[in-house]
Amino acid sequence: MSQTYKILVAEDNELMLELLATEVKDYLVNVSLTRAHDGLEAMKQAMSQTFDLILSDNVMPGMLGSAVLREVRGSSGPNQDTPFIFCSGNFSQDEVKGIKDCYLLQKPFDMRKLHGLLARLLQVENPHFACTPGMD
Repeated sequence: MSQTYKILVAEDNELMLELLATEVKDYLVNVSLTRAHDGLEAMKQAMSQTFDLILSDNVMPGMLGSAVLREVRGSSGPNQDTPFIFCSGNFSQDEVKGIKDCYLLQKPFDMRKLHGLLARLLQVENPHFACTPGMD
């Protein structure tokens, strides 16, 4: 049986949240998703349970995603070494310069880039689909 991946998806835009959740579920064979609709909720989830990956917007109500990252990494909580992927149109790599396992997908982005990061960071050997049909 394959591993079940636990992923936190933090995004205040409901349509984008569902798009990201759907992409992750379609790509990975076994995944358990936790959704957060703002930065404070993302922080609460990240401090209370262990995730294999955190996928987050940056500009959200309550708390910036980059602030969530800094708080989580600065704590002794369960996700201090968890990889973060930021999917944001309002983000500069300089905001998290020097923080390990932090990646940026500047919106709008090609979902294949997200798939590639998921495969690499989670060391996925058999994703549900490895490429989009008809695309080489």
